[in-house]
This record gives sequence, C-alpha cells and structure tokens, in this order.
Amino acid sequence: VKAVTINEEMSCKEAVQIMKTNGFDQLPVVSSSGNNQLVGLATLGNILGQVASHRAKLTDPVINCSFHFKLEKKSTPTFLTKSFV
Repeated sequence: VKAVTINEEMSCKEAVQIMKTNGFDQLPVVSSSGNNQLVGLATLGNILGQVASHRAKLTDPVINCSFHFKLEKKSTPTFLTKSFV
C-alpha cells in the first residue's frame, strides 16, 4: 500500500484535486528534495479558507497554505546505543 502524500511545490489546486480523488480532507506534505521528509500537513479547510479570504491563490504552492512541522535532529536514545549483556 502506497501512502498518499503531496509535494510541497504542488499547487493548492492540485492538492485539493488529490484530496478529492482519494477521499481525504487532509494529507501530509513532503519535501521536494527527493527524500520524502515530512514538512507539513495540508487540510482542505485551511486551503479553502485561505483562498476564500484572499490570503492565497489556488496557484500558490500548497506549503504556503499548510501547517508547517519544525523537525529537529535528535540524538539516538541512550538505550539504543548500549549493548545489553
């Protein structure tokens, strides 16, 4: 089963079409750098609300209308780096 995601550079219109086609009202937004890193969450309500209030256009990149995730690099937990004897 392949996860349905949208690329951060897709237009808001394309994102809405993918949501409609797949029966979702929200989808994860992944990086366009090719590593599919999760960078945000696009919701139908947020996209349509921003377009309706003229804060965004359907041609804008979907990342502009998405909730952004700030991903921080964390060190490996100690229990994963120690060997158990």
